[in-house]
Amino acid sequence: YLTAKRYLSYFSDKGIDTLVLGCTHYPLLIKVIQKSVGDSIKLICSAEQTALEVQRKLVELNLNNTSNEKSNISFYLTDLPNSFVETGTRFLGQELKNVKLIDI
Repeated sequence: YLTAKRYLSYFSDKGIDTLVLGCTHYPLLIKVIQKSVGDSIKLICSAEQTALEVQRKLVELNLNNTSNEKSNISFYLTDLPNSFVETGTRFLGQELKNVKLIDI
């Protein structure tokens, strides 16, 4: 929390009412970020908004999966698969399987 507070203190006297979170890892820190900037600043999570737009488009194009079958999820990485698996497992609360290192 203290690290986030230090970096986000910049916004405390700017008079902003909304902060757009633009990095992919910020949703993992949204509670800490909100606590750091205070309740008067609304947070917009770009990752969440992107996911909602993808969902809307899939429904529009009739490409959404409506079955109750469990999905198969694969992760394709260009670097550090062990670190990704460890961190992903911690944040998602389940073991990550099908993690593949690709060469680009």
